[in-house]
Amino acid sequence: MKVRLYSLIEKSGMLLVGLILCAATASDAAVASLEITVAGNPSLPLENLVKNGGFEDGMKSWSVSGQPDKAAEQGWNVELSKDTHQGNGSLHVQAGNKAAGKTPGVWQNLKISNAAGKSYIISCWVKAGSGVTNVGGAYCGAGASAGLYSSDWKTSVKAYARAGNTGSKWVRAVSKPIKAEDWCKAAQMSAGLSYTAGEAWIDDISVTEAYVQLTISVKGHVKQLTLEDETGNICFDSDPLDGNAGEYSKSIQVQAAHTYTIKALGKDGVVVEKSVVVDRGADKNG
Repeated sequence: MKVRLYSLIEKSGMLLVGLILCAATASDAAVASLEITVAGNPSLPLENLVKNGGFEDGMKSWSVSGQPDKAAEQGWNVELSKDTHQGNGSLHVQAGNKAAGKTPGVWQNLKISNAAGKSYIISCWVKAGSGVTNVGGAYCGAGASAGLYSSDWKTSVKAYARAGNTGSKWVRAVSKPIKAEDWCKAAQMSAGLSYTAGEAWIDDISVTEAYVQLTISVKGHVKQLTLEDETGNICFDSDPLDGNAGEYSKSIQVQAAHTYTIKALGKDGVVVEKSVVVDRGADKNG
């Protein structure tokens, strides 16, 4: 069995005492002394409020923004593409220089209920060429945006998941969370290019609740437990535990659009790992 040393991991200026973690092999897992279970609130996978966010049903549930009948005259084009992040369809948007001040793309209204007090997050996959730029900030570039609105559409809060030139590679764009206040009665989202010329493909768009309360339960004699995201950032460290108790439970708030790894060190020195995907479920039908 290979041994890995986590020693003095630095996070946000604070030193977290590390662990000596033994990377359990498949044979270790068969005799592992710890059993990890995870429950999420809201439950996982998260509900995606976007209908047909992966464009598997063509343009169903989407409307083209602006004046589609004048697209050629204004120098832009919106269409479906087979160049995808996954699946069979994506959104392809092109804008010439004279359309650089416009926002060609698609939009749809979102159905929300009992939203007050909840936070939401947007994510999408984007492939953008060299002509696309987001030097103007979150308002510009290729990707998606969403807004929460009052019933008269006069009050709103918005979030943006956009990127500039991605080197013609698929990358994931994730917004900052936005919180719905008591006045929030409607929601709308859009995807495409915003205030930039160029060409981009957009796929797998989602709007979900931004935070999930993970309740992690471990059966067995656990000496320490950590939670980290896909970048290796330590989100939680229990510090050394008694190890004599027969079970351990902890509730931790995490942000959506990430994959987390739980690592539990048993009294016998074996580390048991469990991955938890905190992300959208399947697309809604249009």
